[in-house]
Amino acid sequence: MTLGVYRHGHAGYRLRLDDSIRSHVAGLPETWQAITIGQLLSHTSGIADYDGDELTGRDGPFDVRRDFTEAELVQKVSQLPVEASPGETWSCRNANYLPLGAVIRSITGKFHGDILAEEIFGRLGMTASRVISDQEIVPHRAAGYERRGGTLYNQAWVLPTFNSTADLAGRDLKHWGRALCSVSVLAPATLAQMWTPYPVDGVVPEERYGLGWFVRIHPSGPIVEHDGACRGFTSHFAGYLGTGVSVAVFTNLHPYHSRPDQIGQGGAGLVDARLADLDQASTF
Repeated sequence: MTLGVYRHGHAGYRLRLDDSIRSHVAGLPETWQAITIGQLLSHTSGIADYDGDELTGRDGPFDVRRDFTEAELVQKVSQLPVEASPGETWSCRNANYLPLGAVIRSITGKFHGDILAEEIFGRLGMTASRVISDQEIVPHRAAGYERRGGTLYNQAWVLPTFNSTADLAGRDLKHWGRALCSVSVLAPATLAQMWTPYPVDGVVPEERYGLGWFVRIHPSGPIVEHDGACRGFTSHFAGYLGTGVSVAVFTNLHPYHSRPDQIGQGGAGLVDARLADLDQASTF
């Protein structure tokens, strides 16, 4: 399978989902030769994650209070153990996506956040979205919180390395939702490829995970969705493809204390009665 990477005004590049990650990122160990771009995108690579206090705590290899270069982080991720053979099982691991960001730099020569700004946010009019920046003045920026023993506290502080993912703004999600169902950014064939569950040992796993998306089956049509959590924030986005409805919910509270998925599903039912009973939706 081929994944097209589009650059506005340029001829574009072609990546194959079955390309070894080592063919695009230098310095990865030989044990990663069998790991493909498709497996990283679909969380079927088998590599371990860097979550957990032991790894991310003070003086740990992924100390969130220490600044790393992208190259340093790629090197550290490459030293994580391989928990399963590539393609053998599905397990959501944030570590899968860090080397994919390095692929973008190796192909374009640019930081993945700059590519997002140029090719996605800028083209869609998502003027409030950006890679997280503590220094920029962002109108209406929300603060994140966590709850401890019934008391609210500000989110735990981390250095910029671990805040280098895309910071989507609520007011911009209408543009994002429309783009997912149009050809303004991705071709229909690419969208269909993203929303096709990726096989594990030749079988579609129970989680029905595609390339960065969970896929559920509902009488109204497919539901493509994903949640996200960062220190002090939780989110959920769902596109109900058979109805034209998309719902995004953001909360500025630690994920242990907020359920944006339930809020979003309730809101979808208010917009379209067919979505009122999403218990009908199946991951099988």
